[in-house]
Amino acid sequence: MNKCESEGCDRNAHAKGKCLMHYKKQRRYEDRVLRGQAGFGLPEWVTDADLGYAAGYIDADGTITLATTKSTSTVHGIAFYPHVSAVSIDPDSVIFLQNVFGGGKIITRCRKDGNLRSNFPIHTWYVSGKRASWICGLLQPLLKIKQEQAKAVSDFYNSSTWQQTCVTNTMPESEFQRRLKLVDVVKYRNQRKYLPSLDSGDMDEAYT
Repeated sequence: MNKCESEGCDRNAHAKGKCLMHYKKQRRYEDRVLRGQAGFGLPEWVTDADLGYAAGYIDADGTITLATTKSTSTVHGIAFYPHVSAVSIDPDSVIFLQNVFGGGKIITRCRKDGNLRSNFPIHTWYVSGKRASWICGLLQPLLKIKQEQAKAVSDFYNSSTWQQTCVTNTMPESEFQRRLKLVDVVKYRNQRKYLPSLDSGDMDEAYT
């Protein structure tokens, strides 16, 4: 059994090379960092188990996208929208996600197409923008299927050229191309098509 890599600790490793105590301590620190960067925070009652449940739910019945739409107010005529959503026929499941992440909207629709199961109301929780990016940053280490989509959405606002765009209200060509590459990463991963891993050198320029 591997030992905790934290200095002076001889406990057995639990996750990411750390014992359970030091792993939880690191998670709390990472949450404070993300909270400070994005201006969002988790309710005090939220536990690691709650985040694990949320990650599993979004992996199975959720969607992580980086959408584009035509816009007359941007230089390149395109606006970008990070987006996270989850669906359920049980309203309590999506209400739980809304309570954990402190936002988002829930819409309810009822489809009738002759399929008995589809006659149940379908509840969809969705959140966009910086809050969606923040959620992806929190859940990325816990996701198994949608981890690379989450990384792309999480990194969308975290670039020097994006900060420049905020200050100058103009978008450099390099920032526009970076965003398009992130859109492609998310789209192809959602379609289960091949694209170089986000950790490969081919995609490094999308994260500078």
